[in-house]
Amino acid sequence: MNQKLISCVNMSRLIFLYIILCTLSCSIGQDDGLVEPALSIIQGIDISAYQQDIDWPAVESAGVSFVFIKAGSGASSIDPLFAQHWREARANGYKLGAYHFYYTNANASEQARHFIQHVLPVSEEDDLPPVLDLEGAGIDSPMSKEVFQDDVRTWLDLVEEAFGKTPIIYASYNFASEYLTRPSFARYPLWLAQYEVEKPTIPSVWQAKGWTFWQNSDTAHIKGIPGNVDHSYFAGDQQALDQLR
Repeated sequence: MNQKLISCVNMSRLIFLYIILCTLSCSIGQDDGLVEPALSIIQGIDISAYQQDIDWPAVESAGVSFVFIKAGSGASSIDPLFAQHWREARANGYKLGAYHFYYTNANASEQARHFIQHVLPVSEEDDLPPVLDLEGAGIDSPMSKEVFQDDVRTWLDLVEEAFGKTPIIYASYNFASEYLTRPSFARYPLWLAQYEVEKPTIPSVWQAKGWTFWQNSDTAHIKGIPGNVDHSYFAGDQQALDQLR
């Protein structure tokens, strides 16, 4: 094969690669409230007392970079494995964050103080922001949507003041669409729960901002953890994750 023919072949290959890259680039982004998730390689899990006997080095080898750990719920309950999980994950170098499961039958201020009392003393500056876990199962007393949103803001405000970090809101698309309708909630990073989809649907309040974390499975199998565990993606690279605080 002469030199001119080799040059033509190489140029054809470059043009083909350029076309492929352009096609992939054009398919990335938001469309009708949908966000492509799969390009993020930053993966994490969230755990509670349901996950026991964790082999942390094995978890790291499975590609897990961050861990959210349940601190407690309501105004008095503490997850029985919170202290152990927090200590062990910290010792193994994971990016950590704590979450609180919110119940409407307990006072919002008391729930915030309960979370602060148990999590702030073991927190460090570069930990992930605190998380408020909002789910349908937590609405266990009658109240209007307006009162619920007022109480949620009370928890968020008190925790933000104590930690000096903007808390994260965890919610599903359906829950957020029904109960989190105030535009002011958009200032909080969204940890969106939606399973068995290629890309999650963004609640209207977060349309412009998109999701920060996406919990894409509650039945993941991760090396080092017996049974199922929740799995999530982070919408960014490792540097962005490290700077999230």
